[in-house]
Amino acid sequence: MSLGITQDTAVGTYDRWQYLAMLEGTSKPINITAVDIEGVRDQLEMAYIRVGGKEEWRKGPIFSLYIEPVSPLSHSKEVVQKLLFCCDNDIPFVYTPCPLAGATAPTTLAGLLVQALAESLFGIVLSQLRKPGSQLIIGGLMSNMDMLSTIYCYGSPEMALLSAGYTDITKWLRVPEDETAGCSDAKLFDEQAAMESCFTCVTQALTGCNVIHDVGYLESGLAGSLDLVVMTNELLGMIKRFKQGINLAPECLAADLIDRVGIGNQFLTEDHTLKHFRSENWEPDLIDRYRYDEWEKNGKKDLNL
Repeated sequence: MSLGITQDTAVGTYDRWQYLAMLEGTSKPINITAVDIEGVRDQLEMAYIRVGGKEEWRKGPIFSLYIEPVSPLSHSKEVVQKLLFCCDNDIPFVYTPCPLAGATAPTTLAGLLVQALAESLFGIVLSQLRKPGSQLIIGGLMSNMDMLSTIYCYGSPEMALLSAGYTDITKWLRVPEDETAGCSDAKLFDEQAAMESCFTCVTQALTGCNVIHDVGYLESGLAGSLDLVVMTNELLGMIKRFKQGINLAPECLAADLIDRVGIGNQFLTEDHTLKHFRSENWEPDLIDRYRYDEWEKNGKKDLNL
């Protein structure tokens, strides 16, 4: 998904230019945005060109559409048109309400979840009435309003709690879900950005939602930071290794090896170490693990450098 909204083109056509830039920059599946139904139609035609026609598209769509109803409980004409167009043209879509506790939803987290579920279920029911089997992911992006600043919090513990609660609900419903992580309320790439990005990424990894987005967003989603994207990518590598757990296969338990090496010896020169150290240990790209004198010799760089 894009890290921002293209602003050096006309507002009504920014979505086409944005999709073109992403098509030229990656071969990965993309979650697009669209101004209106015409924007979706144009981007679908662009995708047909990329994959070689409508029949190839049906074998494996290369984008999904991001759609937001407006909380509380509002589904505009443009939103519904885009939803129906996706159903009719085999376009997967994300239908994600973004209720704000205390502003566009009840200030109690449980009340917000009730409202968010009602908004999401509208998208499920309408799409399946239009075309049974239509592919969608429900959201979404739920947080609290900071009562001092009135901002939509992008790094609060309440956001993580709401994501965890909504993930439990969607697992019970057996529908795929979209959530938020790797973002921050900070205004620049700093310690606050690192702290909030880490907290949301770890909690989302542990809750087990299906699609996670907003990595690299700063200032409550008003800015994008490439620095934060790079740092969070390193963080996600750590989290993925953590989620792999500990391999308890007999060879990894290494009881025979421990017995053979014996008391007071070392394992560095063992074939077992050579065979397993890469798969057992995560290697960082950014994090510094040198001793102080070596770090000093290398320029005393911190994460910002």
